[in-house]
Amino acid sequence: MTRFGIQQRVLVAALLPAALLALALASFFIAGRMSDVGAAQSSRAWALARQLAAASEYGLFSGNSEALDNLVRGAKRERDLSAVAIFDANGRPVARSGDFSGDARPLIGGAPGEVVLADSRLLVHAIRRSELPLDELFDPGEAAPDLPPLGRVVLEFSLEATVARERELMLAGILMTLGGLLFGNLLAWYLSRSVIRRLRQVGDVVEAISAGDLSARVAPTQDSVLRQLSNGINLMVARLQGSQEEMQRRVTDATAEARKSQDAYRLIAAEQQAILNTELFGIASVQDRVILWANPGLEKILGYAPGAAVGVPSRRHYLSEEEYRALAAAAYPILAGGGIFAARVQHLRQDGRPIWVDLSAVLMDRQTDLSLWAFIDVSERVTTEAALVAAKQAAEQANLSKTRFLAAASHDLWQPIQAINLFHDALHKSGLSPKQEGLSQKLTESVRSLGDILSVLVEISRLDAGVVKPQYERISAEELFYWIDSIFSPLALAKKLRFKLFFPVGELAFGTDPALLHSLLGNLIGNAIRYTERGGVLVGVRRRGQRALIQVWDTGVGIDSAHIADIFLEYFQVANQERDRAKGLGLGLAIVKRLSELLQAPVAVRSHPGRGTLFEVSLPLAASDVNRDHQ
Repeated sequence: MTRFGIQQRVLVAALLPAALLALALASFFIAGRMSDVGAAQSSRAWALARQLAAASEYGLFSGNSEALDNLVRGAKRERDLSAVAIFDANGRPVARSGDFSGDARPLIGGAPGEVVLADSRLLVHAIRRSELPLDELFDPGEAAPDLPPLGRVVLEFSLEATVARERELMLAGILMTLGGLLFGNLLAWYLSRSVIRRLRQVGDVVEAISAGDLSARVAPTQDSVLRQLSNGINLMVARLQGSQEEMQRRVTDATAEARKSQDAYRLIAAEQQAILNTELFGIASVQDRVILWANPGLEKILGYAPGAAVGVPSRRHYLSEEEYRALAAAAYPILAGGGIFAARVQHLRQDGRPIWVDLSAVLMDRQTDLSLWAFIDVSERVTTEAALVAAKQAAEQANLSKTRFLAAASHDLWQPIQAINLFHDALHKSGLSPKQEGLSQKLTESVRSLGDILSVLVEISRLDAGVVKPQYERISAEELFYWIDSIFSPLALAKKLRFKLFFPVGELAFGTDPALLHSLLGNLIGNAIRYTERGGVLVGVRRRGQRALIQVWDTGVGIDSAHIADIFLEYFQVANQERDRAKGLGLGLAIVKRLSELLQAPVAVRSHPGRGTLFEVSLPLAASDVNRDHQ
């Protein structure tokens, strides 16, 4: 086969890209326009289907057949629309205009969607009810229920106009391709006539340079592309002339770097030697369970003279054969897998005195079983940690003993207060002067305050001591909220606050300890009333799956987010730095936390400073309510 010359190759090189580009552009244009035509018809069809479905909702809902007939007749006026029908939820046609094709009829009762047939496009769109979402304060909101459709709209569009448009586009693409090929042919002919001669001159210069003639240069030209090529070749020759000097410089620099690397290696070797010779920690290489080498640090830790540890079996430094075998069994899989073994064990010095050491080891050579071990004497640290643990246990035991004592002695602590109350009543009945009446009133307030403090402390102590055990039973929401109303409505009324309750009557019940739940909610509702000066308090309950949420809302001062994590601590009060007894003791939420853990009823808090606070208590539903949900 005859080889093509440079002129023929340039001609082909110029013509082929033009031909490919013209073909690609035509293909892209035809494909894009065809896709646009189909997409435009689909978009228009879906827009009409959505409008017709929305307009049909009331007619289907009210059974107005006349309105539905008007809708389908109006839609039938759309171009390309060959048939339209409206079906109710049972699949019965209620309005229709035009005849569906034979290919479309079997698909009319299918799922909503779009199907492109041989000569038409079929669309099925569901007619759904309209729903309006409702938002609640501080409530994330719930998704609207998925209601069944009222019916469906079916439309069939003819594809005749689309097919005709696609044929026009195909013809235009073919004409564009032929025009591109003609233009590429003319361009290739021009390049082959005007460029080849200059390229041959450039080839002659390159051949001379490859033969070693670095003085050869390409003559300048007026053509911008060829001028750039000529300048590039001339620049390449100039750089080749200076390459020997550049290589010499690099050799010199590489030699200097090698000398620096040798100095750095010597420094690293010196540092490694310093580490091996340190007395801060011990290092030993072990093979066949015998010490082959030990640094001064290991000799100091184990009490050996310099060089005396070499050749000593490692078994000698373990307290027993069992401990030695157990350590080997734990270390071998890790070392064999390429890992680092670490442990804290007791070792025996040469004089037999036990010490605590932290071990770490790595396998150096798998074939010879050579390993490297590091030792750090932590005897003083272990002794200190043991003393700290013992002190902590003693403190915890003392605190537990105090808590148990206070919980057990609550009856004895109450007797003096009750005696004071009896003596005070007797003194009050004996006839007192106005001054004595004032002193008696202050004595009453002091005894009441002492009783409140003792009640709270005894309750916390009983909870901490584990004396209180929940007695679970069924309590209805109606019963619980009647109790809340009777206790806290007078308190809210005294402060001129709105007090509202929200609960389902006779439909909801909890499985919990009523007395403990009363105490938990009493603290939350009491705090809400105490820290609310205007507005009101709302207590409500709602279901969440197999649990119920009891919510206490208030419009009080609120809690800053920085203090949310601390409000359940003992004696913590955000706005009571002066420790005013009228604002409480700061123990109410501490009791709430303990009761919630005891009842397995988590408490959540959300608050906005200046706007109010929400406390949520999550309780399990009673067994009957849970079983009813599963039936």
